Amino acid sequence: MSIKRWWKNTKLGENLIFARDRLMEIFFWSVGMIDQPQFGCRRVNLTKLGSLLTIVDDLYDIYGTLDELKLFTDAIERFV
Repeated sequence: MSIKRWWKNTKLGENLIFARDRLMEIFFWSVGMIDQPQFGCRRVNLTKLGSLLTIVDDLYDIYGTLDELKLFTDAIERFV
C-alpha cells in the first residue's frame, strides 16, 4: 500500500483540521536515514511513524487545551 493511500484511508487529514500533510518531507527524511533499496518497507513504516508523531506534536503545540493534554498524556503513559 502506498503512503498516500494509507494517509487517505486513515482520514486523519480530514478529521483533524490541524494535521499537516508532510508525507513527502518525512519520506525524504527516511530515505536519508535508510538509503539501501532493499529496505523500502522500513522507509514506508518510518514515514508512517513520523506522520503520526507529527500529529501528536501538533496536538500538543497548537490544538489541545491544558486539561485535554493532561488527560491525553495520562492515557499515553498508561498505554506505554
